[in-house]
Amino acid sequence: MQPSAYYKNWQQKLNTIEHPELNLSGQTLKDNTYENYMFGDLYFFSIYHIPVKPNRDTLATQLKNTGISTDEGMTAWYEHDAIHYLSQQPFNENGEKCVKFIEKNLWRGWLPHGEEYNVWVPVECEYSHITQELITETARLIQQHQEN
Repeated sequence: MQPSAYYKNWQQKLNTIEHPELNLSGQTLKDNTYENYMFGDLYFFSIYHIPVKPNRDTLATQLKNTGISTDEGMTAWYEHDAIHYLSQQPFNENGEKCVKFIEKNLWRGWLPHGEEYNVWVPVECEYSHITQELITETARLIQQHQEN
């Protein structure tokens, strides 16, 4: 999976994603009304759409005395974000509940480390197109985009 394009700024992205048939406009996207529709470009998603990006030092401090290494935590974080991307789920309560459902069923992201690392109550959602391999590759690309 490779990103389809690289966008230098939000305005350029808005100019390229007008979809009259979906009644989407730049303004509705600015207002995040239809944020789920526009996850298409993995680079854009990785850089501009993920609300909180992992920081190694901060995560190391948060994971101290948990038995989870910083590398394991970084992997879990990137996998969690990859599941958001692959399932087209927003970073809101409903999206987090769906992502937890997928994490639980595919045993990826934060769930292998314990329920306390993803406290949402899972809500069933479609994930038949998502595989463990796809999560791994998408997580690797998200990490690569965020580190460059």
